[in-house]
Amino acid sequence: MLWSAVMKISFIGQIHIFGEDAISRRLRALSSELTQRRHTVRLYSATERSIRQWQGANVLYRPSFNPTQPGGWLYAAISAISSAFWKADVIHLMGWKVAAFAPVIALLSSESTLIWTISNVSRKTFVTRLIMWQAVRLCDAITVPDRSVQWQLRREYGVLGTYVPDGYSAPALEDIPAKTWKLRKGQYTVVLADSTAKLRAIVKSYTQVKSKKKLVFITDKKTAAMTRLERSSRLLKVVEVQSNRERSSLVRQAASVIIADERAAELMLLACDSEVPVVAENLPRLQEIAGTTVSFFRLKDVEHLEDLLREVVKQPYMIDIQPAQKRARKHFGWARIFEEYETLYHYPVVRRVSVDSIQPKSFTQPVVQ
Repeated sequence: MLWSAVMKISFIGQIHIFGEDAISRRLRALSSELTQRRHTVRLYSATERSIRQWQGANVLYRPSFNPTQPGGWLYAAISAISSAFWKADVIHLMGWKVAAFAPVIALLSSESTLIWTISNVSRKTFVTRLIMWQAVRLCDAITVPDRSVQWQLRREYGVLGTYVPDGYSAPALEDIPAKTWKLRKGQYTVVLADSTAKLRAIVKSYTQVKSKKKLVFITDKKTAAMTRLERSSRLLKVVEVQSNRERSSLVRQAASVIIADERAAELMLLACDSEVPVVAENLPRLQEIAGTTVSFFRLKDVEHLEDLLREVVKQPYMIDIQPAQKRARKHFGWARIFEEYETLYHYPVVRRVSVDSIQPKSFTQPVVQ
């Protein structure tokens, strides 16, 4: 790719553009940042048939063999070939199936920069080994959104992906009022947990704090076990939500947040950005993002958890939230994360090689004997 001020960038492999999953959110954030810088962006979708443009980016629908399961091999093949014939400066791959067509892209558009972002490590088979073997040789960069995927990729395939975390952005719309869920702003604590067992342990410790604030558990679907736990505790309130806006609204208006779920990393960043005190389980992804700016607990250490909850719930004014807010904004805002991707998009130009003309040269004249 011969770099210019304006680039043509194509994103392929994402099933949805307006979904709630991490890939869709990443796609929208990168596309928005690129179009703001006047780059030309194409998004190949397997589901959005009627939409042609979104915030300056062109949206192109590509079919699948099975309409009930969009994003199959037909979609991957047509998207890859279309991007190659478009002669995009950068082709950003978002899945394993589209990565299988890297040789086709390299053949039809040899000057394009190929970036592959791996969000999950597929089970090791002959096909996945072949895809990885090709990608290592043809892609200019392979990125991963978190360290656990990076470790799995290294263990399974011996490939070290470049770590570029997913960022976060403050909601563009106003928060949904807390009274929608019969709550009062700043008078409840949000808990995010990935299992009923963790929720039960947190509820038990929270009860010992003897706070009057409600403990609000956010979930996509309320199960029978959650209902029984809610009935047995006067403080627990289980709230079903269907959108990221509902989740972010509940988190941003809470008095404090308890996190025991690695998937809630973005909500943790949002809470820190909104100056909401956070305590989190000592999970690798959460520790990696927050560093030393939030307090961590082990579920088995009940006394420590109770002390942390007592401090956060009853004395939130004693917690210095500024370091967490500063870290979130400085390191994990999408504008900052975009800089990492932008460097990769320009990779063939900015990388240093042994014959690069910018390498320092010595002009010392040899001494004549």
